[in-house]
Amino acid sequence: MPFKDTLIFLVTRAILNNLLPICYNQYRWKGRRFQEATILSASYFKVCMMNSYPIDILNQYCPSRKVLELLGDKWTLLILNAISRGINRHNALLRDVGGISQKMLSQTLRELERNGIITRQVFPVVPPRVEYELTPLGKSLNEPVVALGKWAQDNYALVEEAREKYDQDQARLEG
Repeated sequence: MPFKDTLIFLVTRAILNNLLPICYNQYRWKGRRFQEATILSASYFKVCMMNSYPIDILNQYCPSRKVLELLGDKWTLLILNAISRGINRHNALLRDVGGISQKMLSQTLRELERNGIITRQVFPVVPPRVEYELTPLGKSLNEPVVALGKWAQDNYALVEEAREKYDQDQARLEG
């Protein structure tokens, strides 16, 4: 069996036995795209097989981590909450989402649009009018986002108490 076939056989067997990390993404290495086993160094394999790794948010190669990074941003959750309440124009979002800058609002809206969470509709009027709306994917995300916001509103006092207690305990230990 030639070396390349042996390598493919061994990598395939390791994949089936979950011994090698597998990711969903395509990578570039030395200017080439790859989706199969590629030796990056003498002791390390980078394996990239589309849809062959079980979804696990704790795995560093899992694409769901990118989605979690998007949702973990505080502005994303606040903007999604505002859009779900019917606030869908740029200036209204800027006014109603307290503390957000024009730049952050624009960046976050662009990222949400890029990820298929919202749609942007430009109306050909003077002055230009832009409205944002949740896509079906965004609507499916709406329930957990609203629930998280409600949880924060219902439990902020308990969180504050825990912070104060922790700070007092730390001050006592240090002093």
